[in-house]
Amino acid sequence: MTGRIARMNSAAVFISLLFWGIWSMQLSVLIIVKVVSKHVEPLQPMAELLGE
Repeated sequence: MTGRIARMNSAAVFISLLFWGIWSMQLSVLIIVKVVSKHVEPLQPMAELLGE
């Protein structure tokens, strides 16, 4: 449907959604790991490694 509205190749739309979906999933997992490691004392060095 997006490809028809924007007159884009449907395969290109699918591949871009797939890429950005995987990228955003990895980013959200990294954020969850950062938050959990910040609040669990033995994992605090990992939180420092991931940044402030």
